[in-house]
Amino acid sequence: MVRDSWMGRRCPFLGGPWVALWCACIFTISTIHKSSAFSPPRIIIHRSNNRLQESASTRSRIWMETKENEHDVDDMKHEIEEMRQEALRRIDAMSIRMSESSSSSSRAEVSSSLSASTSSTVPNNDTQQTSSTSMDGSQSDDATTSSDTEQAFVKKIAVSNNPAMTNLKSTSLPEIVDDRNLLDGTHWKVMLNIGREPGTWMPKTWGVSGERLLLSLEVKFTEDQLYEREEFLNGVGGAKIVHVVQNKLTLGPSMTEGSKVVTVKDGGWKIGKGEGPMGTDILRFFVEVTNQVGHQGGDIYCPQGRIYCTCGYFPMQDQLQSLSASSNSNLRGSGVKEQLKNKQDELRQKYDRISEELEEDTSLFSIKKVRLTKDLVQCRLDSGKVTQQLNEALVREPSKSLLRLSRKQNVGLTREGGVCCKVTKGVAMEYHILGKFGVAAVDDRRRE
Repeated sequence: MVRDSWMGRRCPFLGGPWVALWCACIFTISTIHKSSAFSPPRIIIHRSNNRLQESASTRSRIWMETKENEHDVDDMKHEIEEMRQEALRRIDAMSIRMSESSSSSSRAEVSSSLSASTSSTVPNNDTQQTSSTSMDGSQSDDATTSSDTEQAFVKKIAVSNNPAMTNLKSTSLPEIVDDRNLLDGTHWKVMLNIGREPGTWMPKTWGVSGERLLLSLEVKFTEDQLYEREEFLNGVGGAKIVHVVQNKLTLGPSMTEGSKVVTVKDGGWKIGKGEGPMGTDILRFFVEVTNQVGHQGGDIYCPQGRIYCTCGYFPMQDQLQSLSASSNSNLRGSGVKEQLKNKQDELRQKYDRISEELEEDTSLFSIKKVRLTKDLVQCRLDSGKVTQQLNEALVREPSKSLLRLSRKQNVGLTREGGVCCKVTKGVAMEYHILGKFGVAAVDDRRRE
């Protein structure tokens, strides 16, 4: 039976040497595939090496550029420093030249004034020339004589205070007085009013009954230097000794007890420039109480130790200077306060006038009405500024009714001041309010 299917047919390539040939081809192909799988191409390895070399060269180039930039920054800093030094040298040279020019100009002014005075006191050069030519017949000798006379006259003016030596107009210079010394040698009566005050740090049971202690003493603000350092006075510079007359303090009587006398030691005082409100001056002084002061059975007492007092200090010389300055400048009023009050009155009158004009203008809208409204608002702003300045001036220059003047009327202290004591808590120091005090100038009774 003949088989027509392909599987039943016999293949001519499956027998004999053809089998060996097919096996050899399959082996060769598998060997090539394995070798290609385990050995990467050389071109890829070459490319990766090139990339590594490029990254290394890039890093080295960046490092070199960074070093160059740092070097440039150092050079710039050095150049800037040289320019600064050169600018300082030029400024010094300029200041020296300006000082020399100012001194030369002042010398020129003095020489011109002296030459003018010599021309009025020394005989005329023409007269000298005529007399010399008639006597000697030479003008050169006369010029030499006049120059010698002028030099001698200048020398006399330089060393002499005789008004007859010169016709220069004597200008009266204002006397410079240190206003911190106006209290030197003055006597004052000090009345201490010890009691609980708002804001005090004293114990809660201190003075809750409302009782007050009235203490009085007389002090003298001496000129003697205080060499003891006291933190309340802010150093020893300008500090002086305050002497308690007879070294006693009198406690006023109460309903249960009479008056008492307590021993008090001398203390110190100092003027604090610009330490008060609005830059005003204040007076600081202290005395030392040897024993605790109080009435028996009372809840108020004055502690033992130093009692510190502070009040306002106002030299009357400043008001006199402002008065003279206002009179010289043809200004109305006596001082800043009067000027501000006058300006306030002018603004009030201007405000009333503008208000009346606005009421008379019955139009709904007009340029004049807009302008008047603007002026009215500006007048209000100016009035507020003047009021603030006036309040500050009242603090800087208080009325004499608020001051207690010295016997010479050249310095005033505020009617009331503050009293406190020092309390040490560990390394910290606190000032506790004890009350207030008043002062009054008294005459020296020569009792010390």
